[in-house]
Amino acid sequence: LILDLERLADTSLDWLQTTLRVERPAFILFTALGGGLTELRVLRATTSPLPPPQTFSAESRFILHFRNIGIPLSQFDLDMLSWFQSMQAHERRWLADLAADLYVPVLVAGKPVALLALGPKADGQPYSGDDLETLTILAGQTGTAVENARLMDDLRSVQADIRRLNNELAETNRQLQRLDQTKADFVAIASHELRTPLSQIFGYSDVLASMEGEELGDAQVMDQFVRGISRGAERLKRVVDAMVDVSLIETGTLRVQLAPALLGEILESAVQVVWSGVQDRDLSVTVGNLSDLPEVQVDRARLEQVFISLVSNAVKFTPDGGEISISGRFIAVASGEGEVEVLVSDEGIGIDGDQTALIFEKFYR
Repeated sequence: LILDLERLADTSLDWLQTTLRVERPAFILFTALGGGLTELRVLRATTSPLPPPQTFSAESRFILHFRNIGIPLSQFDLDMLSWFQSMQAHERRWLADLAADLYVPVLVAGKPVALLALGPKADGQPYSGDDLETLTILAGQTGTAVENARLMDDLRSVQADIRRLNNELAETNRQLQRLDQTKADFVAIASHELRTPLSQIFGYSDVLASMEGEELGDAQVMDQFVRGISRGAERLKRVVDAMVDVSLIETGTLRVQLAPALLGEILESAVQVVWSGVQDRDLSVTVGNLSDLPEVQVDRARLEQVFISLVSNAVKFTPDGGEISISGRFIAVASGEGEVEVLVSDEGIGIDGDQTALIFEKFYR
């Protein structure tokens, strides 16, 4: 039992060549398309290259012959009988390229599923009645095999889809596990980030509360404590703002306020925010000439958040004494407008290739 269409076609063509001494045999598959159209595709042939698949109309006399009558058709009848003269030109050209003398339908439940296209016999004799009877028997046996092979192909396709879906599901589960862990990490880090500035504020406040007399009148001491409380409050505000942003993103209520802005100014502001870290790590930050970049419509505060994240990430992962470079360029597009690309480059370890698809997921670090 042959359950592979190509092997079935090869076996059929080999038998035609060796037993009936047929030249240029071809095995053609019928495939029903939408709108009543039928595609004919040469699956196997003893000549090359194979012609491309051809679509036949629902009213093609060639197709109707095999659907309604279901007996072999000679090229002579196709050329000479008036009933076939209304066939479309592209259908005739495709059949002419096959150079077949005889077409034998492979039927399943009375419907054509394939064709055996036969060239002339090697001895030059026409196909006899006995030949046609033998070919009809072969086509009948082939029809069952074609149906079984197509069912097996469909089964293999379904199995392949199931394997692919299983692989995608497994990968999705792995990503969900990673994201669950990063979400837990986010909550832990946020809690830590909240406690740190609160401890700083309470510490300075407690000391101030315990001071009295001359200590309260020392301007330098008071300035130190006020600055400490202010830094703690600013840090606390940044953490709370970040958590509020996450909440707005989760609920789909985050809004951006677009206005004209210069990227150079926003980048300079972002660098200033992390400058103390740059100095502490003895890093070198090179900012290219951004004055030539056009004005863009952005939410300045949100974009500054993005640049602060990028630059602070570069500061965090660049080794001490390393270099960070910031550059930008205008990219023109066909419409006459364009895009602006900003590049923050550092000497850190980078991101694993299998992680790049996750970098814009919520909570991912």
